[in-house]
Parts: sequence; structure tokens; C-alpha cells
Amino acid sequence: MRRRKNEEDFMNEVKFLKKDAIRFGWATATGNIGFFIVMLIILVSAAILPQGIAGAFGKARLLAFIILVAGAVIQMELRLGLIKTLITFADGKKPAVVELFSCFDKRIVTVFVAGLLYGIMTFLGTLLLIVPGIILGIKFMFFSYFIVDKNAGIIESLEKSAELTKGSKTNIFLLALLLWLINAAGALCLGIGLIITMPLSMTAVAYVYRKLHVPEPPVATVTGLSPAAEDYVRQKLQQPL
Repeated sequence: MRRRKNEEDFMNEVKFLKKDAIRFGWATATGNIGFFIVMLIILVSAAILPQGIAGAFGKARLLAFIILVAGAVIQMELRLGLIKTLITFADGKKPAVVELFSCFDKRIVTVFVAGLLYGIMTFLGTLLLIVPGIILGIKFMFFSYFIVDKNAGIIESLEKSAELTKGSKTNIFLLALLLWLINAAGALCLGIGLIITMPLSMTAVAYVYRKLHVPEPPVATVTGLSPAAEDYVRQKLQQPL
């Protein structure tokens, strides 16, 4: 009896397999390498161009500042679009590059404020012997996913992430370590390996989000019906004619 309870606790804690997340990331990254290279070019350009343009207006400090702020906003919106494409991959579909530009809306304000709260919480947690910061970082790590995927509000996105990661923090932490090692190995290959390992890591995280977020299908009973459907039929049969 105790062994069965321990097995149930183990399954409730795991919820996803690290090897499945990494396999999904590998298959997605290697099967869509051209797509990720195009995305990388767009994201890097969005990071570099505003700085170069602002540098050309070095003496006009106000204009340079406006350009840098606009560039930061665009980068943040592109990162939201990146999350959207990753979720699309996790849903078993192939996104179009234009999906990267699909989050140019008010969600930028939501993710900015939620990101500030997330940063403050993880910073304060890190000051308390590092471990609390890691726990809080994992607990709320999917807030931006909920903003993109479910249009969640500031507090709602943090609450949903906390609920999603409940019982899975240890497994997520171990996956993060594995992904760090994979990216370190990619960096050792003259940095070229990162072209594969970075998309692998991002899609693996998106896989975890979707795996934890989507409820498991109802378990069929001996009748072939779900438990809910079987209860409904039983109630109908018990009613007097």
C-alpha cells in the first residue's frame, strides 16, 4: 500500500519526462533549422540596428534615447512573438515567420510589468541564500507564456504559472541543468552548435509548458466510456421508468 502511494506521489511530482522534452526539442530544432536561422537574423537585427542608428545621432541625445527605447519595445514584442511560435511548435504545428510579429499589441505593457515583478521577486529570493531565488524563478517562469497564449493579466499570469509548476519544480530544475550542459557543449563547437542547441532548449521549455498545461485525456473504463460518461449512464439506468 505504501509502495503504491510512493509511486503515485512520484507520478504526481514528475508530470513530464526530461528525455521527452529534449527529444522534442532536438526533433523540432533539426527539422526546422532554416526557420530558426531566419528568426535569429531578425532578432539579432532588432537588437543591433537601434544601437547603430542611435549612435549616428550621438549628439542629439533625446532622439538617440527615443530610438533606443523604441528598439527595446520592438525587441520585447519580438520575444513575445518568439514565445508564440514556440507554443505553436509545441502544439504540433509549424508556425510562419510572420507569427514572430503577431504580438505587437497591448500585451507588451502586461509582460513588462509582470516581468518587473518577476525580476524583483527572484532578485530578493536570490539575496536569501540563492535557493529561494531559484525556486521563485521556476515557480513564475511561465508568466509570459500565459500572457501570450491565454492573454492573461499581470497577476493572473504569475498565479497561473505558480499553479502550473506546482509539483514539477524539481523536474524543471533538472531539465534546466541538462539544457545548460547541452548549450555549453554547443558553445564549445566554435559557437556553431548553438544554432541547434538554443532552439532545442527553447522548444523543450515550450513542450514542458504545453505538457503541464494540457489536461490528460479521460481514462477509459471497461465499458469504453469515460468515468463521467459512465456515471451519467448509470444514473439514467437507475431512474424509474
